[in-house]
This record gives sequence, structure tokens and C-alpha cells, in this order.
Amino acid sequence: MILRKAVTLSNESMAQSFRQDLLAAGITENKQGKRVQDMDYYELRNLKAITALTK
Repeated sequence: MILRKAVTLSNESMAQSFRQDLLAAGITENKQGKRVQDMDYYELRNLKAITALTK
């Protein structure tokens, strides 16, 4: 239970970092139109990776 809570907190922290990076790069939504602020950790991680690959 403690490990699960730690992973959840870590994912939330990383998600916030991904949001800041994407917004700083001018990316506000994905191709499906979902806003960065509404995405979860896994969606943000995917969008960040795609963005890095297309640069």
C-alpha cells in the first residue's frame, strides 16, 4: 500500500512536470483535441515523447 501511494505521488509529480514542459513549448492539446490540463500521466508521457521525436 505504501509503495502504491509513493508511485501515485511520483506519477502526479511527473505529470505536472510534463504539463509545464508541454505548455512552455506551446503545446496545449493533443491531436484528438484533449487539453494538456485534462490528461493523465500516461497521456502526457506519450505526448511528450511524440513531441521529442518530431523535433
